[in-house]
Amino acid sequence: MTDTIVVAAPAKVNLYLAVGAAGTDGYHDVTTVLAALEFGDEVTIAQADALSLVCTPDVGVAAEDNLAYRAAVAFAATCGREPSVALRVTKRVPAGAGLGGGSSDAAAVLRGLASLWGVDGDDTRLRETAVTLGADVPFFLDAPCALMGGRGDVLLRGIDAPQLDLVVVWPGEPVPTAAAYRAFDAAPAPVQPSPDALLAALESGDRTGVAAHLHNAMTSASAGLVPVIADA
Repeated sequence: MTDTIVVAAPAKVNLYLAVGAAGTDGYHDVTTVLAALEFGDEVTIAQADALSLVCTPDVGVAAEDNLAYRAAVAFAATCGREPSVALRVTKRVPAGAGLGGGSSDAAAVLRGLASLWGVDGDDTRLRETAVTLGADVPFFLDAPCALMGGRGDVLLRGIDAPQLDLVVVWPGEPVPTAAAYRAFDAAPAPVQPSPDALLAALESGDRTGVAAHLHNAMTSASAGLVPVIADA
């Protein structure tokens, strides 16, 4: 059995995002098409005497609050064992960019620990743990492309998408998620197209059609908070 494993933690983009009204719990139901990128972070997991995490470069979050660390704690508890591993996260995905870097790191920890501990990749404990960690984490167990519902944590179906060449621009200023949703709720409800045209383009390999049917309901709210997004 290997003592160290290296796991890729890809970033993601929302090719389509429709947002519903907030529920009584304050959360919004969404319908989204997520696609994983080749670009991302890297997570190294090594057997150790106790759980530790080093993030390079430092993102200013205490180790215990890092989603990768929390994933190790949660999955170990689910499996009834100690999280005796040293985690190293090599960051490339900027925080607050909507690219899912933290969620992907957490999913990478789950997949890596499953491999390290001999847990089958289809074991229900992986998804059960992922759901407790955040909306995007389950997707990264199902990447590379999927239609998701619920809070973004319910797999509706996988998508056999073509290889796409994307230009991803981050203008250097994060968007605070809670504030963006408050701005979305305060604005008139937008007209939101069905994802069907995008799904058909993805499944037929029509790259021009994919480009024509991209949609993100949070664009206006996000640009209102961080104007440089509109500039980009």
